[in-house]
Amino acid sequence: MASVSRDHFQLPMGTMANTAPGNLPRGERIKIELREFAILATYLFVYFSALAGFKAAILSAEGISFSPWLFALIKALVCAKFLLVGRWIGLAMVLQQSIRS
Repeated sequence: MASVSRDHFQLPMGTMANTAPGNLPRGERIKIELREFAILATYLFVYFSALAGFKAAILSAEGISFSPWLFALIKALVCAKFLLVGRWIGLAMVLQQSIRS
């Protein structure tokens, strides 16, 4: 398993072990979670914006004005939070175990 050294902490990649309450100081956990949230929300915003731009282009060809950018941003923020909460509670591990059974 790959790991990344951030200052004096050794954080495993691909696991949520670094967000367990006793492993890191609160400030460090908050910085890591906010960074992960920002990266995920940005990715989802680009994806939802592309879909919204496609929809806006189709509607503008029909003469309908449509500006969905705020809606794409809100959807990206909400989806990113749900994905992080699902990862935090270990939903992926539960689903993988149920598939293997």
